[in-house]
Amino acid sequence: MPPGVQGVEEPAIARGLPAVSNCVQLLVSGLISADITFRVGEMPRRAEKYRADDLRFSLGGGGVIAAVAMQQLGAKVQLAGRPVG
Repeated sequence: MPPGVQGVEEPAIARGLPAVSNCVQLLVSGLISADITFRVGEMPRRAEKYRADDLRFSLGGGGVIAAVAMQQLGAKVQLAGRPVG
């Protein structure tokens, strides 16, 4: 995964989960989406502008989730997908 992507946990091997053989190479194909999450001090009550306290980008979509899961299990993964949104 690209450096700086938030939400990607430590490898499954480090957490004691079974590893996929290092010789497994996967090409994952699927949708790729980017989520932008804003944190505000209070829940907006009406449609007006609010200043965000924090901003977070994260990747999602079926292809990304599957690729990250397989990579965490030790597989060599490449992702081919179509951006959505």
